[in-house]
Amino acid sequence: MIGRVLAIVALAVLAGLALALRDLVLPPPRQVRLPLESLVVVSWVFALAALGWLAAQLFGGPLRLLVAGASGAVAIGLALAAKQVRYPDSSLVGDGFEILIWIYVALGLVGAAVGSLPALRASPVERAAGLAAVLVVVAGALGAVPYVLAR
Repeated sequence: MIGRVLAIVALAVLAGLALALRDLVLPPPRQVRLPLESLVVVSWVFALAALGWLAAQLFGGPLRLLVAGASGAVAIGLALAAKQVRYPDSSLVGDGFEILIWIYVALGLVGAAVGSLPALRASPVERAAGLAAVLVVVAGALGAVPYVLAR
């Protein structure tokens, strides 16, 4: 059980760092519209759903929903912390941001619901963490594409 908890925490941290990659590494974009800007939102949706899916693979019953929501909140918190480190003078959140956090947590719950379907369960549970890690890294790279193209 401890190993499963550590796996989901590690993946939530990885997701937060992958989603914060553009704030930590890439230079800020110029004041122009980002090409393919919807990829940033798609990367968040993809990563948080992957975390929810992993929670459904590692935990059973109502605990999977609790863990899916909590792992999404951890990833969001890390991404916000990275933004604050990179841009200390900027506001941390905007108007209505708490609604966006609830939506992101709900995406983790959707991932948990999808991961609960028998056809989408990983046959050896140990493989689920590796697959989720790959999905999260792909999501982070996907979210960085518009910032790279804006250069």
